[in-house]
Parts: sequence; structure tokens; C-alpha cells
Amino acid sequence: MWGSSRGKGRRGSDADDLPKALTFEDAIQYAVRALSARSLTEAELIRKLRTRNATQTVTDEVLERLRSLKFVDDGVIATRAAEDAALGRYGIQRKLGQRGVAKHLIEDALLTRDSDADLAAAQSLVERYSRQWTGERGYHKAIAFLMRRGFSGDVVRKALSDWAQTRQLEAIDEALED
Repeated sequence: MWGSSRGKGRRGSDADDLPKALTFEDAIQYAVRALSARSLTEAELIRKLRTRNATQTVTDEVLERLRSLKFVDDGVIATRAAEDAALGRYGIQRKLGQRGVAKHLIEDALLTRDSDADLAAAQSLVERYSRQWTGERGYHKAIAFLMRRGFSGDVVRKALSDWAQTRQLEAIDEALED
């Protein structure tokens, strides 16, 4: 019979087929290896430990140990992300939210970032990528590019106003040369 443990080819009970739960030692070793590859938030580390079949108790003990050793600190990750020059405020919020960082930590980290930093970051990106935005739709492509990176409408407008003026002057110069 199909459900019988006596049939040919059957190697034991269903309990043998289940993966064994990680011990604390195995879980901490795995967590440290994972953290050596890249900084992980607590939520990311919990997901990784769960996929390795760690129990809730073992997961909690591992997180407690790693927090005490300062190996896991969502506040530090949020602060580093707030310094990211490739993203605006909303992009940083989205990125950290996807990584499972608590909202209050995100808000605290963003308090250190002022609107001038957002504008400088957006202008830097415009300068870096403006060669790709040619033709009639170049301005629209630039707007979409900056908005996808989480810059506010005001910052996008300010960053692109200088670029648009420079672009118009270049077009006038080219027309005069011809």
C-alpha cells in the first residue's frame, strides 16, 4: 500500500524526510557567515534563519547574541542608507522598509539628511547620467529617473532646471555654429 511503511523502496517515516532544526551553535555560525557577506537587518537575518529551519527560540537567542556583539544594528544600517547619494528621501524610506527596518529608525536616520543633501545628490546624478537623456523626451526621462530614485518633486524640479538651461544654451550654440 502507498501509505504503509512496509512497502518496497520506503526508507522510514515521514519524520525522517523533514529537515532537522538548527542548533544554536549551527545557527550562530550560519548567521555570522551571512553577516560577513553583507550587512543584514534583523528581519533579513530572521528570514535567513527561518529558511534554514531555525526555531523561534533559537532565532531569538541568536539575535540577542548578535545584538550584544553589535553585529546586528538596524539603526546603523538606516544611518548608512541615509548617507546614500544615489537615492532621495523617499527612495531611502522604500529601500529600508523593504529590508524590514522599523519606521522610527528610518525617520531618525533621515533627520540627519537635509534637503540640501537631496538636491546635491540629485544634481550629481543629473550630471552623471545626462548624456543618456537626449532628444525630445530627454527631460521626461530625467524626471522619471530621479523620481524612481525617490527624490521629491521639488528636488527634481530644482535639479533639472539648471540642466535644462544648460541644455538649451548648448542647443543655441550648436545652431549658431551651423
